[in-house]
Amino acid sequence: MRLLRPTALWVLLALAVPLTALAQTSMGGVDGTVTDATRAGVPGATVTLINLGTNIQISRVTNDHGYFTFVNVRPGTYTVTIELQGFKTAKLAPFTVNVNETIARNVALEIGALSEAVQVLGQSELLQTATAELGTVVEEKVIRSLPLQGRNFTSLLMLTPGVNPVSTAQGPAEETGFGTEGNSGIPGGQVINASVQGQQNRSKIYYMDGIVNTSVRAGTYVAMPDIDSLQEFKVQSHSDKAEFGGVTGGVINMTSKSGTNRLSGGAFAFFRNEKLAARNPFRDALTPKPEFRQYQFGGSFGGPILKDKTFYFASYDGWNYRDVQAIRHTVPTPAELNGDFSQAFHGRAIYNPFTTRIENGKMVRDPFPGNVIPQNLISPLMQAFLKAYMVVPNLPGEVRDNFRNTRERTSKSNALNLRIDHHFSSSDNLFFRWTERRVNVFNPIGDRGFKTPDSINRNFGGGWFHSFSPSLILETRGGLATQPTEDAPLEHALGVTPQLGLGLPQLDRFIGYYATGFSPWSVPDLGMQGPRPRSNPNWNAAADMTWLHSNHTFKGGFQMLQIGRLQRNQFGQLNFSNEQTRDPQKTSTTGDALASALLGIPSRIQGFVPDLGFIDFHTSTISGYVQDQWALRRNLTFTYGLRYDYITRVIGKGLQSGPDMNTGEWLLALKDMPPVCSGQAPPCLPAALNLIPFSEHIRATGQEYSLLKPITDNWGPRAGLAWQVDEHTVLRTGYSLMWDSMISRSQYGQHQFESWGWPQFSGIDTGNINREGEPLQTLNDVTSLPFALPRAAPWNSDGYFNDPNRKNSYSHQYQAEVQRDLGRDVMVGVGYVGSYNGRMEFSGRAAAPKVPAYDATGRKLLPAERDLLRPYPYINGTFTYETDHGMSKYNALQAKLQHRFSHGWASMVSYTFSRSVDTSSGWFDAENGLGGRAQVQNFHDMDGARGVSSYDVPHIFTWAGVAEIPVGKGKRWLTSGPAADLLGGWQLTWNFLARSGQPFTPTVDGDPANLGFSGYSRPDLVGDPHVSTPTADAWYNIAAFAIPVGHFGTAGRNLLRVPGFWNADLGVLRNVRLGAARSLEIRAEVFNVFNNINLGNPNGNISSTSAGLITSMRGHPREAQFGLRLLF
Repeated sequence: MRLLRPTALWVLLALAVPLTALAQTSMGGVDGTVTDATRAGVPGATVTLINLGTNIQISRVTNDHGYFTFVNVRPGTYTVTIELQGFKTAKLAPFTVNVNETIARNVALEIGALSEAVQVLGQSELLQTATAELGTVVEEKVIRSLPLQGRNFTSLLMLTPGVNPVSTAQGPAEETGFGTEGNSGIPGGQVINASVQGQQNRSKIYYMDGIVNTSVRAGTYVAMPDIDSLQEFKVQSHSDKAEFGGVTGGVINMTSKSGTNRLSGGAFAFFRNEKLAARNPFRDALTPKPEFRQYQFGGSFGGPILKDKTFYFASYDGWNYRDVQAIRHTVPTPAELNGDFSQAFHGRAIYNPFTTRIENGKMVRDPFPGNVIPQNLISPLMQAFLKAYMVVPNLPGEVRDNFRNTRERTSKSNALNLRIDHHFSSSDNLFFRWTERRVNVFNPIGDRGFKTPDSINRNFGGGWFHSFSPSLILETRGGLATQPTEDAPLEHALGVTPQLGLGLPQLDRFIGYYATGFSPWSVPDLGMQGPRPRSNPNWNAAADMTWLHSNHTFKGGFQMLQIGRLQRNQFGQLNFSNEQTRDPQKTSTTGDALASALLGIPSRIQGFVPDLGFIDFHTSTISGYVQDQWALRRNLTFTYGLRYDYITRVIGKGLQSGPDMNTGEWLLALKDMPPVCSGQAPPCLPAALNLIPFSEHIRATGQEYSLLKPITDNWGPRAGLAWQVDEHTVLRTGYSLMWDSMISRSQYGQHQFESWGWPQFSGIDTGNINREGEPLQTLNDVTSLPFALPRAAPWNSDGYFNDPNRKNSYSHQYQAEVQRDLGRDVMVGVGYVGSYNGRMEFSGRAAAPKVPAYDATGRKLLPAERDLLRPYPYINGTFTYETDHGMSKYNALQAKLQHRFSHGWASMVSYTFSRSVDTSSGWFDAENGLGGRAQVQNFHDMDGARGVSSYDVPHIFTWAGVAEIPVGKGKRWLTSGPAADLLGGWQLTWNFLARSGQPFTPTVDGDPANLGFSGYSRPDLVGDPHVSTPTADAWYNIAAFAIPVGHFGTAGRNLLRVPGFWNADLGVLRNVRLGAARSLEIRAEVFNVFNNINLGNPNGNISSTSAGLITSMRGHPREAQFGLRLLF
């Protein structure tokens, strides 16, 4: 009968928990064993856990073995009392519960009266005795004290062993300027898009209070929390708990602050400018340092709404940045905007397209007399448009770069965070949190500027915790992470709005448009490129049930995450070229695109129709798990569990189509083949199916809106063992099978849109018009614009596609670690971490020839001959094709030394020695190699692509610390008097990072293997590529490489490395007491305090004359900022 109980438990849990969505615990736990003098377990003792900030109390009764446990404990400071008749009351010294950590508190009771109290000395909070997962908690004192570039917490991720700052992912790398998707960082501020434990940069997830705060497209946070709202966070990985899943990399588990019974808060302000920054030797060697001003300011406050019941915490973080940008253009003079090109700098003659005719079998045109366009031929509409956007020259004469100026660039951010907690009773608790950051940018373009609406980064949600009994607890959470924005300018020089338009009904339907292509002038695109509303909503929720039974902590739940992407393009584009005003017999030296524009004669008109020009898809991951944390003995805990993730189809509201390189088919996600295009909106065929070449290989799948099938094989077992060898030593080991169900699906869900059967430009497209010899159509003549048509056949498509049978990647993860408590709040840990990943991304030009297109004599094959070497001769497109054929593996030795803040100081040291090997380090050709931009050389030779990962960094060392100078009141020396007032309250903080350089792959230009495209080849390796003393002028031996001819390059992937990197940041602050409950911090922070010039990436293109040169620095020169912080 006892053997049936575990099975019955899982069934009960499955029935008890409703089907909701993905979330992870941000709570901690407290457990332990109560014994008597004989070390026998004491049953029936009342154990009360008391939150010292809110006075909320929860009680448990020890079981037959004397064991007790508290789950879903909010991080904070607690004490515990233990009471039982016949024993003295035991009261534990205050201790801290951290995010996703279980604190062990074993207590031996003394015989005596219940009224007698015994203070039990504190026990180590550093040893992890209950779980085998890897992780490091970064506490509030460290978060608040360390110098942080831009007050961005991600640089603190580096304090965890196994975290690597090098990113090959699309988007942010080690630094960001005005922010990128998912990363609103201040200019010059540091944003770490980390790789965790050898996994790809994208494969990690951010939680805020257990609510997903992740841009699954980028693997970064959605709403950056301000530092003052963060209580602590933990970077965790290789989890033995089945409740964690969805990614193969790290979980960044953040906990926001909540209010307490005491009103508290603060305000801050930081300032920085160019006078506090050192010179960049590459950028500023011959010019003054660029001016900038940066202000960061904000505040926070929290307290009770109802004492012991309802609490609030709110914070605001703002920053205001401005700098000066140099602008240089070659622009027309007022005379040229009035049609007079007689003195134009380029000296090109312009011809009247209305005089085009055939003479003596040749096409001819008459030149405009004097190179001046008559006023009656100038389009008033286009002339007004050009004058509205074109800057006026400020340098005399008809010269190049005749407009030179500086313009102020600004960037502003406002972030708000609000959290409400309510304690109904010891059985019910509720919380809600809203975090939002808005970023506004003004970027000067020409003399007019480009102002965008607020970029919104929003994360909100809440949770409810209910105890059915002391041993049965329900936890539910839900929320949304989204980035709604309208990527378009707010201001338009002509006042064009969707209501007013420009005066051309056929174009005004596009809600704004821009003009481009003004060769040979050097001007930016003119007009309004938008609107383009975007949103990436990620809905998530979860329900978890915990049952405390005997010495087991059973837990099970269901989770779901729905991810989506919406982008609508609603603008038009006018293209102009010199073809319309050139001499048909002297095409390269005559004509002017600006003259063509003044005549109102475009070369092409395109426009996104709102109902067509969009990407709109969603997919969901539905998960269930069961796990058991089994306290086999008081010093031995075994955790085991099983997780299952079901990934739905990717549903796209629009046609999806693409090649299947396994069968040679072109698949359309439709129930039936579409009709032939005849003036209607797509999807449609450009001709009758039997007239399309190789139509026998074109097939409708019968499944509308989705090419990608559900994934049903994601079973993930977990197991971990934590053995407390003695009071000061813990041995931890574990295994987990993790699946990347979130990032993978998001990435390959967004492709296959707008492919064949649906034009690349969704909406209106005239194609190339007003070609020489064709009837002319001015903008005023345009009365109808046709829908864009698919290309004649799909086989020569470009773009990005996925293998329709592709599945997500998995990771076998294993680790072993020894932790030792050295006393005085110091812990050291040493461990091995490893993983093997399968079904990894591997992409390239799948339709390319399998071998170099040369015959045995060395003759270059003709295109028709080359097609015979392709997997399917009729598929000759240059598209990039993604499969799941790749692999990766990671092995590391990791060590850490940690001193939690006590006795006036805290310190965190970490070291990682690792090696990561793979066949590709990211998605498609956007994430592989130096800077994440090198392609796979030969898609058909995956073994040739095997090498160290593009983010492989063998050595990483970090050291961060906070140290209060032991002088002044309450300190060791000079505790009173004027000396105490003058010298007391000082504190030093530091953050140091040193690491190896990441690898890169040399490349060559051209098409050495005659594949029909370029940009893929490595060079031949003909010598030793390393130099004894690498410098910025010669980082590697370029003579060791040669340009291959008739074959693929022989140099291996990632065989060279960029320079290593080290940086030290230092902070000095003085804490001035302003009474019993207030203080003022005066802060000075210096980033890159030693002004170390970290060399940037060398030029890896062997074909370039600057191969091997380094012309930039990584990071920034020394910068300082000053600040004030008022605390109360």
